[in-house]
Amino acid sequence: MDIGHIHVGVRDLPSALGWFEKVLQWKPTYRDEGMAVLSSKPVQVILDVAKTDAPITIAFATRDVDANYERLRSRGALSLRGPKDQPYGVRSAYFKGPGAIKFELEGPLRSAKKKASK
Repeated sequence: MDIGHIHVGVRDLPSALGWFEKVLQWKPTYRDEGMAVLSSKPVQVILDVAKTDAPITIAFATRDVDANYERLRSRGALSLRGPKDQPYGVRSAYFKGPGAIKFELEGPLRSAKKKASK
């Protein structure tokens, strides 16, 4: 089995959609007053109107954490933690998304990237 989509509860759907469009440049493929579907391969994110914001971390795999971190910051994303090599073997960075959503960028260690380019 593969994950097809995830549902995330948000109190303010229009505001959340504005954030996704501005920062990630994702537009809904479907929207009504209670939900919106954001299509991103391989997993869709479905935002559902809820009484409280659901805390969730959505992680993106990337080959260049630093470049994507700067790109998202330039679009207005609020950094929670800048790019950093982690002792468990990846480089990661974090952003605050709408509501209680947090986004993670994860990729190869900076030292691994330097070795690969030699």
